[in-house]
Order: sequence, then C-alpha cells, then structure tokens
Amino acid sequence: MRKPLPSGYLALVLHAHLPYVRHYSHEFHMEERWFYEAMIETYLPLVDVLSRLLHDRITFRLTLTLTPTLLALMDDPLMQTRCEAHFNKLVELAGKEVVRNKENAEFYKISLMYFHKFTHLKQIFIENQRNLIPLFRQFQESGYLDIITSASTHGFIPLMKNDETIRAQITTAVDVYRQHFGRPPMGIWLPECGYVNRVDRLLKEQGIQYFIVDTHTVQHSVPTPAADVYAPVRTTAGLHAFARDPHSSKQIWSSSLGYPGDPDYREYYRDIGFDLGWHDAAEWEYIKPYLLATGERVNTGLKYHRISADSVNKQPYEPGWASDKAGIHAGHFVESLERKVEQLSSSMPRKPMIVCPYDAELFGHWWYEGPQWIEQLCRRIHEGESNLQMVTPCEYLREYPEHEEGKLPFSSWGRGGYSGVWLQPDNDWIYKHLHLAEDRMIAAANKYRFPHDLKDADLRLANQACRELFLAQSSDWAFIIDAQTVPSYAISRIKYHLGNFHQLLDWLHTKEFSLEQLDAIERETPCFAFLHYSCFQTKGSDRLLVKSSNVPGLTQDFRPPSAGHNHILMLAWEFPPLIIGGLSRAVYDLAKFLSLQGHTIHVITCDVPHREVYEVMDQIHVHRVKVMQSLSPVDFLDWVFEMNLAFTDYAIQLVEEGYRFDLVHAHDWLVFYTARELKQLYHLPLIATIHATEHGRNHGNLQTYVQ
Repeated sequence: MRKPLPSGYLALVLHAHLPYVRHYSHEFHMEERWFYEAMIETYLPLVDVLSRLLHDRITFRLTLTLTPTLLALMDDPLMQTRCEAHFNKLVELAGKEVVRNKENAEFYKISLMYFHKFTHLKQIFIENQRNLIPLFRQFQESGYLDIITSASTHGFIPLMKNDETIRAQITTAVDVYRQHFGRPPMGIWLPECGYVNRVDRLLKEQGIQYFIVDTHTVQHSVPTPAADVYAPVRTTAGLHAFARDPHSSKQIWSSSLGYPGDPDYREYYRDIGFDLGWHDAAEWEYIKPYLLATGERVNTGLKYHRISADSVNKQPYEPGWASDKAGIHAGHFVESLERKVEQLSSSMPRKPMIVCPYDAELFGHWWYEGPQWIEQLCRRIHEGESNLQMVTPCEYLREYPEHEEGKLPFSSWGRGGYSGVWLQPDNDWIYKHLHLAEDRMIAAANKYRFPHDLKDADLRLANQACRELFLAQSSDWAFIIDAQTVPSYAISRIKYHLGNFHQLLDWLHTKEFSLEQLDAIERETPCFAFLHYSCFQTKGSDRLLVKSSNVPGLTQDFRPPSAGHNHILMLAWEFPPLIIGGLSRAVYDLAKFLSLQGHTIHVITCDVPHREVYEVMDQIHVHRVKVMQSLSPVDFLDWVFEMNLAFTDYAIQLVEEGYRFDLVHAHDWLVFYTARELKQLYHLPLIATIHATEHGRNHGNLQTYVQ
C-alpha cells in the first residue's frame, strides 16, 4: 500500500556536545566520567538504534550535531582506552549485581538487563575500534543522517568581542568537520543557539547554509514572518534560520507535561553508587571500587527504580512497562504533529516544517528510554499512513530554496532567551579576561603574519596559545557556574587555560622557555592537532567600523565584501578631479572596475582645493592628504619625500583606526617610500604599476635618481 503524500515535514535535531574534559595527568578525574557516561548511555544506544532501523529498512531522517570538542574526545586514543576501562568495570559490576540480586526477583531481572545491555554496547564499541566517528560518517553517507557542526569549543558567540575570534571558532570547526567527514558542513548549531546579527556573514564565508535558533528569534524578526516558525527565515547574508517549535518542545522538556516524567520511566536520581554502603561496611567495600578513587560517590549507571507516582517511595523499575510507554508516547507525539501539520497546511502556500531540536544527552542519559522513543517515532512515521515525513533542513531547502527575509534579533535558547545564563553576577567577571586575551591573540597573529618567519618552537607556542584561548571560551564554564553544579571546576578550567595562554605568548615574546615546558602544556590539551594561529589573523572581509576625531569625515560603517573579495589600498599622487596625465584616469578606471567586482577600494592621494578630505566616489573610498607647504620653492624630489611622509602617516592612522587591507597597489615610482613602509610594517603583499618610464615621460632625458 502506497503512503499518502506528506502534508508537512518533521526535522528532529539532536545536539551532541561535551566540553573538552580530557585530563592527561589525572586518570580518574570526575569530569572525564561525563564522556564515558554519554558514550555508554547516549551515543552508543543511538548508534544501536540507527543500525536497527537501517537493518529493518526503515526510512528515517535525523540531524545530529557532533561538536568539535566531542569529536576530539571520541577520536583521542587516551580517551578511547580509558572509556574501555570504564566499560570493563561497568560490565564487571553488572555481573556482580546479577549475583547479588539472585534472591530479589524484581531487581534480578533489572541487573540482568543491565549486564546484557552493557555487554552488547561494549561489543559495538570494540568492533568499531573504540571510535564511533566512522560509524556516524557511514550513516551520513547512507543519506539517513545529516551531521552538522558547532563552534570549535562551544563558545557563546554573542559575548565574543571581535569578529576575528568568531571567525576563528567557526573556521576551526569547519576544518575539524572536513577532517572527519570528508566534506564541509551544510549546517551549524550555534552554541546555546546564541545568535547575533554579525555572525551570519561569517558563517557564509565558510559555506554554511543554515543554523538553528529558538522560537522567539524568528517571531521577533523584522518583518515578522507570515509562516511563523514553520518555515526558515532568510538572513540578510543569505543563510537560513530554522526555529524551534514551542509545542513539541514542551512534550519533551516540560517537567510537568513532558514524556520523560512519566511514572513508568526509570528514575535517574536513584543509583546504587549512592544507595549502597551507608550502614553496612561490607556493602561499602563492595561498591567502593566503582566510585571515584577518592571515595567520592558518583552514579554508576545501575538504577533499579522507576519514577513512580509516589515521589518518596520509589517502586522497582519495570523495563517492559517503560518500553510500552515509549511506544505510546511516540505515537502521541506523531499524532500531535499530524494534527498541527493539517492545521498549518490549510493556511500555508508550502508544506510546513516542524523543527524539534533537543540536547542529545537527554535521550538515554537523563531519559533512559529516550533512544527507544526515537526508534518508535521513526518506525511509526515509516510504517503508518502518516501525513508527516521526516526530513533534514538541507532537504527542505532543496525543495524550497526561497524564503521570507528578516532581520533576526540577538537571542539564545537559555533562560530568559538572551544571555542571562552566561552573563550574570556570578560569572560576568569572565569576559574582561576573555576579551583581553582575544585582543592579544589577534595582535600576535597579525604581528606574525607570515608563519614561515617563525621557528618551529615559536610556531608551536602560537598555535598552543590559540588552543588555550579556545578552551577558555567554552560556554560550558559559565553555564556550570550559573547552575552551581561544579563551579569550582569551571573556574579552575578558565583560570588554567588563560594562565597557559598568557604564559605561551610571553614565551613567544621573550624566547625564554624550555621545550620541556611547552611539551607539558601540549600533552594536556592535544585537541585540534592541525590548529594554526593564523585563524585569528584579521582578514579583508572584516567589518570596518571607523571613528576618528582627527580625520574629518571618517565615521563610516562599511559593509564587507562577500567571501573571496579583498580590501585594496591604492597609492596614487594624482586622482580625479586632479588630472595631469594618464595616471589619474587609469587609477580611477581600475578602482571603479574592481569595486564593481565586489572589492573594497581605498585610494590615498594628494589633496585638491575645495574637495573633502574623505569621500566615496563611485563606490571608491578616496582619502585626500595635504602635503606640507613651504613659503620658498621646494625641490621636486623633496616634495615627493614630504608627500610620502604624509601618505605613510595617514595610512598608519587608518590601520590604527580599524581599517584592514589585504594588499597595497602602488601606482608609479612617486609613492615608493609609502608602499615599502606599509609592506614591511604590516607584511602586506605589494603590487607596483609603473605607468610610464622617465625616458618616455621626458623625451629621452633620464632622471638618474629615479632610474
């Protein structure tokens, strides 16, 4: 029987992320367990679900973020080895629990369930060489999964100071993605769904097509979209923002209305790591080897109770009941979306898109039955006569490439919808230190514009400084401080990475360090092995906001050119309306042509009476510089020297005011001094055009100085 044509689409988006919690020098660090738990409770069960769906030829589509820090942890041999060791202890404990619970029928079947599940997941882990990344790549290449990226260390972009920093976070993420998946990403999960309007053009530079935002981001866009959140909004830079559907979010996230709070599901907060050994010494000795080496209690992953109607007296967990309830809730979710699609399709000119984004760790880690729910959801949509079809955002854009344009406001999906989680009295001290480090990193990257000028050790220092700044910028630290979970750990991580950052740049400046010191820092944080400090260099496409009290007229907000175009500084002693020979016309025609191609052209030339010091002429930014006057006649070559001094001072002032140039184009020999100075001072490429020889200009008479 053929399925009916869909009336609307569902995009299920899972955001898989962990901060970089590798601790080389501390094998049993509590925060490393976040990675092991996520692997065993979320990522491996998800792989298991997807494998079953593929085996059963179930048509489904999922979108999954794999953040660069999570990929770095998954790909790290040390973390793989430690995860296997954790797996071994977990299987061992589950086996002991089967024996311990033999006389307790209800707990016995649960411990047996855990033993079989952990053994099965460990087998998947080992069979895939302890690395899930190639498996996820296979799912993507099969067409069932769309993997997207995020900023390199999940930094909260709206609170970053400089465009160079945002670009560095994004370009590194794209490089990490390409390294693992063999192609650039089409979409990105902005950390914490944090959007600010300058980010879309930086995303476009890297070929990103879409990103995910919260509901109010689209609902508060200007103009308000007619499709509300059920179609993407096109930003001014040409990217597409997909917004979260508020109704389906409540069914998952709401503590009172959401599925995970059902009494039949497993209770997260009852674990034998906390239940055993309080009043029995033998029990304590039994459970102690599976806790932290310090004896601190932690979750083991073995939990025997369901949420229960009675919040005090928890009842034993019934796996069969929970599995049935996951199927019921999946069916209810599908039916709710079908009704919503039916309602929307009558008023929309195109099929509505319902976007359901969630943290991946909710499924399996917090909501034990979450992976079962995902599997049942996919099966019901595939097997039933649903008017709903699962798609990825990329597929929707291929079907509907044109969408309403809107200006999106600053927003996030955090508490209050803006930056309240990451900028409040307990954590606002972070940003003055991060902003200072940003400025220092950018200055260092621009100072050493040509990497081949650095010795190998110096290059390692600069690259590691970049890595430390990235890790300090993780939004997780401010989030942890806000949540007051392990704030001391978050604070120590910020201070550790920023301390390393400044130490590394100090060493780069003074050259007073040992390779052993550098080796020790690199061993602790080897993520992004290919990372290069040049990602922080100022590019020609940066937004130029110039404010000057010294140069009249220099308050301009220049829109940057699109990717691949340049900011070019031309030096010419004559320019219209000053026309003495052919030079003026040639420079003007070339500048106008290049500006029409999308390049941004600035011309420094001599002043002309009754013309502005600065003006935009046919999209060309013209800067007219006054050359020092003298009461007595001045030799021509002395005048040329004075002109070059004035041109050089003016060009340096432009750079100090915020202008950035990709290359210098010098026209004729008269501007030689300025061109040479700018090339050497800012390490800029230099193009020189000699418009006429002195032999031709002076009818055979050569000026030997010029020659």
